[in-house]
Amino acid sequence: AWQMHPKVSWADVFQVPPVVRALEQREPGRLYVVHPQGDTGLLFANPTTKNRDEHEFLLRDLAIANIFTRHGISGTDWPTALDLSVASNIVGTMRDEQGRPVNEDLLDRLGIRYVAGSSTTPNLVLPPPAREILAFPSGEDATIRAWERPTARARVELFEEFPQDIRQPSPRSIGSARITAEHPQRIDIAVENPTSRDATLILRDTFYRDWEATRDGNTVLIEPADTLFRGVTIPPGTHAVTFRYRPRAVYIGASLSAMAWLGALVISRRPRKTPAGTTLHPG
Repeated sequence: AWQMHPKVSWADVFQVPPVVRALEQREPGRLYVVHPQGDTGLLFANPTTKNRDEHEFLLRDLAIANIFTRHGISGTDWPTALDLSVASNIVGTMRDEQGRPVNEDLLDRLGIRYVAGSSTTPNLVLPPPAREILAFPSGEDATIRAWERPTARARVELFEEFPQDIRQPSPRSIGSARITAEHPQRIDIAVENPTSRDATLILRDTFYRDWEATRDGNTVLIEPADTLFRGVTIPPGTHAVTFRYRPRAVYIGASLSAMAWLGALVISRRPRKTPAGTTLHPG
């Protein structure tokens, strides 16, 4: 919505927000943005924000989801890897009615390492060990601020037991897991399970049916882990896990299109008869 607002120039649309520039220089981590006066869609839906000249400066200076995702920064809003809109009951315990994060344990479990917001949101302060890493003036006499949370859990992690509910105590973390390569439709992970029994690898991205996984080249089941995420079983030892996005609707549509094309080709090659009964063959 912000990119289509009539008062916002295309130069601003392609400008990299200062929050994004700051995070590009730091350790990778998920970003949660507290937007002033609600989501960017309110520029159209809410008359109190639609005509305010300076409101666009806040939205420009804060990190908008489809801008910071272009720079490889994970977030919590559509269209990012973790879409919390599918779990409003959980989000309700993470933040208050003004969007301020209030549940530190849940922020950690969601892997939220960075929080950014504006002084137009009253009392937006994160407790230690979070530390402020950025502050600069913006529109509406506001100050944009960003914090880093070193207690956030990693995006990939190995557990000795299967974590089912993010609102319950987390199982013990074991071994090691790290992302070795990432593309829009593929994530490669190296995992080591040092125990003598199966463990669970969690990728803290939204569970979605069109993702598939392989372990050492063999297809494995992806299960919803910690309520929101993707989990796969890891036997003892060192393994390579790959998540791939294969949208069923696209493949089904392509198959139907191919069948229709072949059908039309067959029909076009069939002999035709003239009104006098003479058979004509396609040249």
